[in-house]
Formats: sequence, structure tokens, C-alpha cells
Amino acid sequence: MSDDVNDFFGRPDNAPNGPDFWALSDVVLKHDGRIEDAEESEIPDVYEGILAEAGVTHEALHYMAQQRTYRLLGLVTQEDVDGKDPRLLGALAAMFVDGFIVGSGFERERDDTE
Repeated sequence: MSDDVNDFFGRPDNAPNGPDFWALSDVVLKHDGRIEDAEESEIPDVYEGILAEAGVTHEALHYMAQQRTYRLLGLVTQEDVDGKDPRLLGALAAMFVDGFIVGSGFERERDDTE
């Protein structure tokens, strides 16, 4: 059986094919694999390890992600925050966290290949 996702789903005509795309893909797949391969009880430790590799603490990254989410949505007061769906706030914050982690991994991946 093939491990190439393109064998199953095909490759869109507009999909990038340069070294940056493949480095990003590699980082995402490695992080996803580490979480997926972990037992449920191990996930917090695996996640903390990924953050340590990125050189950031959980507290700092999550606070910054929360603040970026508020800024994105124009939320200034606690009343503004209280009026929003917490699922939306959580999803947007998670995107900032993931973007930071992937960006940090991408930087390390490129440094390793140069």
C-alpha cells in the first residue's frame, strides 16, 4: 500500500510543488503523527515537547494566541468577548497556535537543509 496521499486523493492542479511546500508538509505531518501516535494520557506531554522544540512556553503561546484572536475579531472589552461563541474563539486561537508551531518547525527544517 502506498503512503503517498496523492495516490488516494490525487493532486490538485494548483498545489505547490516547491521546497517550501514540502518542508511545511513535512513539519505538519511530523507533528500530527506525534500526536496521533500517542496514547491519550501522553498527549499533553507530547504537546509540551513540541512547544519546547519551538522554544516557547504553553502559557506564553496560548496567551498570545488568545490576544491575537481578540484583535482579529475587534474584541476590546470583556463584554465583547462574552458575546462571542467560545467555539469560534477557541478555533481561531488554535489556528494561531498551530501556525506558530508550524512556522517554528519550518524554520528549523529549512535550517537543517541549508
